[in-house]
Amino acid sequence: MELASCAFGQSSKITPIQVITAVSAIVNGGKLMQPYVVEQVVSPQGDVVQQTEPTVKRQVISEEASATMRQLMQSVVLEGGGRNAYVAGYAVGGKSGTSQKLDSEDDKARVASFIGVAPIEDPRIAVLIVLDEPHTYTTSGGTLAGPVVARVIADALEYYDTPRNYTQAEKERMEAVIPNTTGKNAEHAVAQLQESGFAAKVLGSGDSVVEQYPAAGQTMPRGSTVLLYTEEGMELLATQVPAIDGQSLTQVQASLQGAGLNLVAVGAVQSEEAVAVSQSLQAGESAVMGTAVTVEFRDPTTPPDGDDVQPE
Repeated sequence: MELASCAFGQSSKITPIQVITAVSAIVNGGKLMQPYVVEQVVSPQGDVVQQTEPTVKRQVISEEASATMRQLMQSVVLEGGGRNAYVAGYAVGGKSGTSQKLDSEDDKARVASFIGVAPIEDPRIAVLIVLDEPHTYTTSGGTLAGPVVARVIADALEYYDTPRNYTQAEKERMEAVIPNTTGKNAEHAVAQLQESGFAAKVLGSGDSVVEQYPAAGQTMPRGSTVLLYTEEGMELLATQVPAIDGQSLTQVQASLQGAGLNLVAVGAVQSEEAVAVSQSLQAGESAVMGTAVTVEFRDPTTPPDGDDVQPE
């Protein structure tokens, strides 16, 4: 009896279109679709010359098996090695890939990849990112390619006007518009900000707000602090941006709060292992207190190589 050949992370010998086609069948109720590149050909006059219609080739797995696979792929993003592909408001499923590159002269050469599907409960888009021989501290597909997949999925679904469905935890991190408190009694201004989900800090000995920072109309994460100045001519307080590289979300929040700055967290913020990898304002830079610093978080933890199975 002849056995089919397979590999466990040793090599990847299939094309990106073949990967996309296979994964799409897995999440699409088990229906294997005919892949195509050109959806539509339009004449200079705007007439449709050719239209490609989706074609089902055959049923490769049952709908029940497909539903199970969607759940498993979502758990990869929520709990496994694909946490960097997480997108708030969109249920993302995925799978990482880390394989040796056997046809390379470098025996340490690797190919890192990640494929993401969203919304996983009713898939509309599949995104595959493949990194050929990444030269970094890790070759894990979830760590390296996962964040890129997340950005593409977020941009694509927003382009297609796909609504976001936030969990309760995500809603607590959501943003809100800062109300205008200028001219109002300081106590009333604080109460108004608190009702909108913001914290407030009153500066000066006046009774009314003459200036606020951040300004009214800006969108900020709930829980951000708005500074209320109650005396004419007061200069906006400045502070230094702290170094937060490698810190956890809790540590970053404490560091920025101690400096009088607000945090906009993006990336794998749902993961307890996530750490800060970049910040919009550099450490040591001067900024007005109340300024929002956007910090990207990634989860550096990855599953063992044996968890990444690649067909040969």
